[in-house]
Amino acid sequence: MRTFKRLAACAAMIVGVAGCAAQGSTTPKVTGGTLAIYVSAPTGAASTQDGDVVAAEQLAFSHASHSVGRFHFQLRVLHSSASDNARTAIQDSSAIA
Repeated sequence: MRTFKRLAACAAMIVGVAGCAAQGSTTPKVTGGTLAIYVSAPTGAASTQDGDVVAAEQLAFSHASHSVGRFHFQLRVLHSSASDNARTAIQDSSAIA
C-alpha cells in the first residue's frame, strides 16, 4: 500500500508537468532544477475537511520522491486569499501546479 501511494504521488506530479507543457501555444521554458507545486490552503472559517485535504497533500508529498530526472520538486502551501495565492504562484517562474 505504501509503494502504491508513492507511485500515485509521482504519477500525479508527472502528469502535472506534462499537462503544463501541453497547454498553450508556446512551450514553457524551465530554468534551474527546482519546480514548485503550490497548494492554496483555505483561510478564515475553513472546515475540518479543508484542513484534512491540505494535510493529505503534504503527507502524500512527503512520501513521494522529490526528484524526477534533473528536477527537484518543492511543495509550497500558501495561506492567503485564493487570488493572492494565485498571484504568488503565477509570478513564480518555477511553478508548475
